[in-house]
Amino acid sequence: MPQIRLLNPQASFAKPAANAGKWVQVSRLPKDDGQFATYVTHPTLPALVNILNIC
Repeated sequence: MPQIRLLNPQASFAKPAANAGKWVQVSRLPKDDGQFATYVTHPTLPALVNILNIC
């Protein structure tokens, strides 16, 4: 996403914000999200779908 994003006080659908600066990578994980790593690396939904497809 852009390094700088300024919200427009008179925003419209066509121009909600102004973006500037170089593009940077942004982490979507806050500092306490490590507690959910097991669910990300070993998701249960695909396992359940596979079990239901077998039956």
